[in-house]
Amino acid sequence: MAFRIVIAIFIVLLVSHTPPWSYREKKRIPTWGNNPLVHAYIFGNKTKLKKDIKNIHKDLNLQHLMTPSGLHLGSLLFLLGLFTKRRSWRFLFITFLGYLVFPYDGLDSFKRMILFGMFRTNPLWRPNLFLCFILTFSFAFIGGQYIENPLSFSLSFIFLATLLTGKNKIKTFLCLFFIQALLSEWFSREFYPVGTLFGLILSLVSPFVFPLLLLEAFWEALPFSEIWVYLLKALYKIKGYGFHLPFFILLPCLLMSYQKRLIGFSLITSFLFYHGTLTPRPKTVAFISPPPKGAKKIKRLKNGYKLEYENEMRCYSRLKGDEWSTHCYQ
Repeated sequence: MAFRIVIAIFIVLLVSHTPPWSYREKKRIPTWGNNPLVHAYIFGNKTKLKKDIKNIHKDLNLQHLMTPSGLHLGSLLFLLGLFTKRRSWRFLFITFLGYLVFPYDGLDSFKRMILFGMFRTNPLWRPNLFLCFILTFSFAFIGGQYIENPLSFSLSFIFLATLLTGKNKIKTFLCLFFIQALLSEWFSREFYPVGTLFGLILSLVSPFVFPLLLLEAFWEALPFSEIWVYLLKALYKIKGYGFHLPFFILLPCLLMSYQKRLIGFSLITSFLFYHGTLTPRPKTVAFISPPPKGAKKIKRLKNGYKLEYENEMRCYSRLKGDEWSTHCYQ
């Protein structure tokens, strides 16, 4: 599948659905230790992470490290590979992970990667990579993951598809760079070219970092998270300048290929992002979901709602990243 087709499908997924309001309380997976970075990287719990650390991850485009996904699964499979290379054992291990993870709400990206791994390592049937990809996202779509969290689904789709459709490592790296630029424009953020390069390199080594952080979750005296944060802060200081330029997201396309169709597609994409209604700005309907029913009074706040109920309960709901967060008081 050509990269431009992948991008086209990604844009359609990104803009075609608004996440519905969910009033259920999410069932979180257990966590160990008191280190906020460990909680964020291993379990996806970012509530206790300091704002400056979140900003560093945002500007270096490393937010995906705080969402359990294929990098985390790859890290676990790497550890398993130290003991056995047998396909059947990898399949059993991934299946066991699925048994542990699937009962919990959230962790959608990790669930998709588990499903992909089960197709990929099945000892009885060996489909190719592309067929595994199609089956994974087809089952995830049918299972309602796109409806529940379209942003998470879309991001998983584009990054895994890019890794699978890349012709070589250099072009794959440039495609990922282009996607990061595209997403920065989508979220109305400044794009840091140097910082993004740092982020892509750190993403490559992150599967080796996760086991160390997991080890620190059991033995808190270990300093792995401090070393990692020190490295992030050092790179953050030299992240370079940020840009909000319409033509900037075209540069990776020009570097990736001299094909006229690809350059033409990038021009059309840029035109839509900057002159159409695709890019969600503050106070648009792009990420605004309807509030839960039953409130006697609803007040619109910045990026969320204040809801008052007959039993004097008050709820404040706002969007944090790609998930709605609701806090209620009585």
